Formats: sequence, structure tokens, C-alpha cells
Amino acid sequence: PSSFDGLWRLRVDGVVSATGAFVPPALAPLSRCRFTIPGLAEALSRTSADSEVYLEVEFLTKADTIWAKKGWAVSRNQIDLSAKGVKSFLAEAKEPFMPKITESSRSVTVVAGTTKAEFCRKSGTLSSLEMDGRVILRDPIPGVVRGPRLTCARAFTDNDRRMRDGGSWSDRRHGGFYSKGLSQLSYHARPIKIEGGKIKTVVEVTGSKSAGFTHEAVWSFTADGAIIVENKSLPHGDFPHNIPRIGLSLVLDPALERMAYYGRGPRENYIDRCTGSFLGLWESTVTEQYEPYVRPQDNGGKTAVRYVDFKDGAGRGVRFAASEPMSVQALHCCWEDLEFARHRNGQKRFRSIVAARDEVYLNLDVRQVGLGGGSCGPDPMKKYLFDPKSPVSWTLSIAPLNAGK
Repeated sequence: PSSFDGLWRLRVDGVVSATGAFVPPALAPLSRCRFTIPGLAEALSRTSADSEVYLEVEFLTKADTIWAKKGWAVSRNQIDLSAKGVKSFLAEAKEPFMPKITESSRSVTVVAGTTKAEFCRKSGTLSSLEMDGRVILRDPIPGVVRGPRLTCARAFTDNDRRMRDGGSWSDRRHGGFYSKGLSQLSYHARPIKIEGGKIKTVVEVTGSKSAGFTHEAVWSFTADGAIIVENKSLPHGDFPHNIPRIGLSLVLDPALERMAYYGRGPRENYIDRCTGSFLGLWESTVTEQYEPYVRPQDNGGKTAVRYVDFKDGAGRGVRFAASEPMSVQALHCCWEDLEFARHRNGQKRFRSIVAARDEVYLNLDVRQVGLGGGSCGPDPMKKYLFDPKSPVSWTLSIAPLNAGK
């Protein structure tokens, strides 16, 4: 007989729809066989062809051992059984809709259903967003921007040393992130345009040197209050070999503490550190996303995220989804809080406590560099890198969540 018990579960769109046990066949090491999992075929027959379907299989110890208690998972895997691949959760307009738009010298305000969005002409992005009476984000004072902005930095990990400083000592002044001035981004908005009920914004995102981006966005609205943002990132100038990420960063209201997402979890993961983090619907709080590393650095990220929800205590909030799976990070601190909390090699020693802020600092990324092993080994494999000089286009939807939804 086998030394293990078998357990299986079926996830449909992230939710466990069926589960059961099976008796693993007795196998010699390095051998293989076929066997039937009882109940699986029936569970699969109840799934939709449009759903994402994943089978999880675990092999558990049958009895206590000197190294593990009974029920310890010795091996586990998640297998994709979906018929159509990645499912889209983007909000869509069911029919043509013309929102109410009013203008002033400082702002453009859009009302669509129970959603009220205010765009600042100086920042070129949202300065206030309310959905169903719940504040999603709001600039505290003019010039302190909370709305979505194109960003590319993260608090560099120990493995990121070559991306941060350059590939070698001789390359330090030419190939590293800091050497290209991308840690000091400034934003210059072009005039906002209104065309056919859509808001068109263009923001020049510039570093302290030549590298930067042009961020073009077209904002459309649906009758039920969702916002659909078509984004285009156009890089220009002299870029480093790699940059950590490309995506939108925004700051949510402190009340939106409850977090739920459909993606890989429940612990942090990266695009090259994710097979042990199963796709599923995971619930947590923003506070619980933080990983207290000895050296403060990037943490708490989740990959392959189809959508992410943020709610207040009454269940009101917002859902973000994109045209492709996102990497999502939500913390009570920004990347600079982590990056500059401790000295680097060669600097005078210091350490600052990373104090949690009230707001939710959210990154919604469509490109991310893997971790690799750069602290003591090789950089990420090529398939986990992206060309920072290539344009990127994607769509993001921002939809209201009503209490109980």
C-alpha cells in the first residue's frame, strides 16, 4: 500500500467547487502509472466551458513521523483544465452611454450612475473618485496626487542589486536604474480633452535624465458606474538594461482595508517564484500583506491577478481588473519607505522603522521583472525580463462594489 493519502479539490474561477479523497497507487521511486480520481469526472461535468478550471492534488502523510505529523503535504500541484485559457473579468459597457460632464478652470467632473470622478487639469489624472457614496480616493491637498499614475520602480530586493546599480563595477554609472534618473519621476500633464463622452489624458513622465514615458489614457464610463481606462505607455530616452515593473500606482482611502483577489496566493510571489502559490480566490487585509524582512525591501506582491477588490467594513468598495493578468501589491507604505529604510553596502549604517501609513498604496502592474538569484547568483532568466524600451498597451477597469456583492 501507498505511504500517503490523496486529496483533490476543483477550483472554478478561483472558488473550490468540489473536493474529495483518493487512494494513491503504490509506486516504486522514479516510476509512473495512470489512475482514476473518484468523483472528478462528475465534478468536471458541472463546470462551464467559459470558466477557468484548476485541479489541485495533494499527497499527505498517513501517520505521524519523526519529521512531520499525520496529514503533512509532502507533494502538491495545481493543473490547468480550462477549456479557453485565461478568463477576462473586465467591466464592459452593455450599451452606449453618455455620462454627465461638467468643466471648470481646474477640473473636469464626470457623473455616471452612482460614480463621481473628478479629474485635475494640472495632474492629468483622478483627483477624487466616489462610488455608491464611498470615497475610493481623494487628493488631500492640491499637488498631492492619489489618482493613477504610470510608475516603474520598486523597493529593490537583495536580488535586484545589478538592476539597481548596473551589471558590473564598470557598468555602474551607465546600466543601473539609479544612473538613469528613474527614481525621481516628475509628471507634466497636457490639456485634457473631451470627445464623445470620453476623457482623454496625456501625461509626460520624466526622470531626472533622458529616460521617461508618455502615458496616454482614454477614460470611458458605463451606465452602472464602471470606468474603463485604455492605457498606452510610450518609453523614450536612454533606459537601463532592465526596470522592475510597469504599471499604475494609486493611493486608496484608508477605510478600504478588506482585500480579496483572484490570483496566485495566499503568500507573496513573483513571476519566477509562483508555482507554489496556487491560483485561487484569496481574502485578507491590506495590513496582512506586509512581509517584515530583516532588510526592508519589496514585498507582498501577487501575480496572475485577474481582479482585486477593496472594501470597507460595510462591504462597499471597488474592483480593479485588466485586459491581462496583473501583478498586484497593496501595502500601507510606498516603495520609498522601504527602499530608504536601511543603508546599502558602503553607506554609513542606519536603520529606520517602516511606519505604516493610513492609506492603501496600490500598484497594478502589467510588466514585472523576476527575482532571479542576483544576491549570490545569476540574474533572472530571459523569459522573466521585458524590454523597457518597448511600448505597452492595456485596459484597466474600475468598478463599484455594492454592499453584499
